[in-house]
Amino acid sequence: MSPLFNEPEPKKERKTKKWENARRGQQTRLSSSHCGKKRRRRVPIIRLKLIVQHDTERLRKETLQTLADELGEYFDSEPSGTWVEVEYLPVEQHAENRFELPGDMKTTFMYVLKHHLPTEEEVAREAVDLARIVSKRLQRPRRNTHIFYEPPGKGRIAFGGRLVR
Repeated sequence: MSPLFNEPEPKKERKTKKWENARRGQQTRLSSSHCGKKRRRRVPIIRLKLIVQHDTERLRKETLQTLADELGEYFDSEPSGTWVEVEYLPVEQHAENRFELPGDMKTTFMYVLKHHLPTEEEVAREAVDLARIVSKRLQRPRRNTHIFYEPPGKGRIAFGGRLVR
């Protein structure tokens, strides 16, 4: 079995300065692009659907946490600012027309929900980066990592009953 499932991973000691300041309750410094305005919290939500060979195949909590931390760093999120959830789909429950799936294909579907969508060029760059980050961390082939951008969350999602505007 893969170390993603059995063996503990070494703890990463690298934390961003922003994370350390937030942990201590200190105000994080805003970049000049925010023009001194209070930064609004935007929570990217990443849903992963992993095609698995066995019903018992599950990611370890440490692997998922490390992935969430890496994606949070990529999105420059505050602590608890990037959410990652995983669901598993047995290979018997996935088919593609006129194609017999190899048993070791390890397909990953990634759904990205953000406040608003970036430009098409930015999405193209981001998709390459996200496929690299996710496939490397989960030890799955990048060519089988497929990313779907959800419609913007603005005006259609509510956190704690408060609509995201």
